[in-house]
Amino acid sequence: MPSGDSRKEFICAIASQFFGLSANDDVITSLYSVKELNNFLDDGGAELLSVQHEGKKVHLSNAVRFLFAINLSSTVKNILLIH
Repeated sequence: MPSGDSRKEFICAIASQFFGLSANDDVITSLYSVKELNNFLDDGGAELLSVQHEGKKVHLSNAVRFLFAINLSSTVKNILLIH
């Protein structure tokens, strides 16, 4: 489902390809309204977007945070950083 913002669609397309998900997957399309994505695109102070994928969850952050690093059984294999 298009967001109406080609920048968001581009970043979500990159994330979906990076993590092997469909661009139409709910976990990807739900990212269009996430505060951290809006901060990265519209706030000059947010210079980083960190994208982590685990199972059916995708987490965004404007800082490098390894959300799943403590869980040794975690299925996180990749973290996408966009600067």
